[in-house]
Amino acid sequence: LQLKAQARGAPENPALHAEGGAQKLRYQDQQLARLDLRIDYDPARPSKAELSAEGLVSGETRLQSLRLSLDGRAEQHHLGLSAQLSAPSSRLELSADGGLDLAQRRWRGQLSSSRLQPPYGPAWTQEAPAAVQLDASLQQLAQTCWRIDGSGRSCLSLRRAPPLLHLEAALAGIDTAQFNGLLPEGLAVETVLDGQAVVELRGSTPTKLDVGIQ
Repeated sequence: LQLKAQARGAPENPALHAEGGAQKLRYQDQQLARLDLRIDYDPARPSKAELSAEGLVSGETRLQSLRLSLDGRAEQHHLGLSAQLSAPSSRLELSADGGLDLAQRRWRGQLSSSRLQPPYGPAWTQEAPAAVQLDASLQQLAQTCWRIDGSGRSCLSLRRAPPLLHLEAALAGIDTAQFNGLLPEGLAVETVLDGQAVVELRGSTPTKLDVGIQ
């Protein structure tokens, strides 16, 4: 485990440069082949931070690579995330843009893009950016839709104002044959699926459940 850090400037808000890493970490059935961290922070200009990891094993899950990057200032920045799993074989990529209000402890911005390649079935690709708000009293994702390679689309929106949670989801034109790999051998379902669902919870107690499938 190694870490080098250097700070300069005003003590209350100094510029910071840090580099660190670790290799061959292990705890019980969890292990990590490599971890790297780099931070370049300067209150007078846009800053950068990057975290990468390789060879993370936890039980049956094997993370081949993970990369998290942050560029910009607190009030306006870009976040990127990519993850590749070898077991189960899958990949996730997403990016977000927004700003943090330190006084209000609130982040506002958008989920700019996302793409998921699950272990079975086609990839899901976000169609357009969607607004996001995160703070202690409200977590909200505006309607976000993903195009499913081959056919169909799926949309999701949620609003959480503890203890209340409101979630809406919709499916349109989903060819179920794309997901036959999830079914037991010899079993196949071939139809086109449309549906919608509205779920509301107060804490862990459901207060509304409305599901329709065609």
